[in-house]
Amino acid sequence: MSVEAMTLGLEYRMGHTDCASLTRLGLKSILGRDPWRDHVPAWNNTTSALKVARSVGGAVSVLTNSGASEVDRAIAGPGDVAVGPETGTDALPQMSMLLPGGRVLASQPCTGVVTVRTDDLTDGTRFFRYEEVAR
Repeated sequence: MSVEAMTLGLEYRMGHTDCASLTRLGLKSILGRDPWRDHVPAWNNTTSALKVARSVGGAVSVLTNSGASEVDRAIAGPGDVAVGPETGTDALPQMSMLLPGGRVLASQPCTGVVTVRTDDLTDGTRFFRYEEVAR
């Protein structure tokens, strides 16, 4: 069963269905391993998530330190990771797993787990790819 099928419609829960947790789960499903396991500790609330984000240097550092490379928005596709623009040290980074059909799996406290059109991602969104993801 896909991560989308398992999580779509679930309520937002920090450490379980927040956007970074969904991305991590998607990567584990696609890669067969957790690429963040050795350098990103678990979190279970906003305070611990902020501490983790600061300690690892943010979403872009997590991705590049675990083997992902930045790709152009025009070639980003299913299995790639979208990272929203940094909004300050007190904000959690926004990240999403790209899905087939030009969608991303996203989660917010007010919506729970939903899909959003890739075209609707904000300007300044960056995209990252793990090369071992089959295309």
